[in-house]
Amino acid sequence: MAKEQKLETQQDYWKAIEGLGGFVWQLNHDLADGRIEDPQGTTSKGIFDMQQRLEGIVAELCDKYNIISPKESTRVDFYTPLPPAPVGKTYYWEWYKEQKTSYYTQRYNELICSSCPIARDIESYLSGGYSDPCTKYIGNIYNGRTPKYECAMTILGDWSRDWLERNISAEGGPEALEKFVAKETELKSQYPQEAQ
Repeated sequence: MAKEQKLETQQDYWKAIEGLGGFVWQLNHDLADGRIEDPQGTTSKGIFDMQQRLEGIVAELCDKYNIISPKESTRVDFYTPLPPAPVGKTYYWEWYKEQKTSYYTQRYNELICSSCPIARDIESYLSGGYSDPCTKYIGNIYNGRTPKYECAMTILGDWSRDWLERNISAEGGPEALEKFVAKETELKSQYPQEAQ
């Protein structure tokens, strides 16, 4: 059995909750739809155990960072906002949204698209399902790509480097092209193994 990673930061907790929660959801969904057979109940038991672990992680998080767990949140009608959290505390779902936004903002800033005038801005990226920010690429590249410094239109589309630079300059002027090239250089230095 693999050794469990120690959760040290709030982002570590969010990633663990997001990953395990997604896995539990998918298994439950597949089991309910009959894509997984479970005549002995082994999968159901595994799902139950993972759900218990997930609840333990949430409880540990809430205790460690003064977060009000979903089970302890004030109950309100569906369209009624929650009252402000007590001083020094945060509601779980507010915390969750902040962590998710932080994670995907970091991922966006690690892509060459974050410096391209053709791409969607960060707000559009965050509200658009975290798919590839490029407005010209026809398709979907969920959650970024590798290498992070290459444009989707030049590696998956049909643009040459010259055509990419002309489009960037036409959209944002020479300053935009300088910004793009600087970001490309920065990303290549951060991910040298990808630049080979």
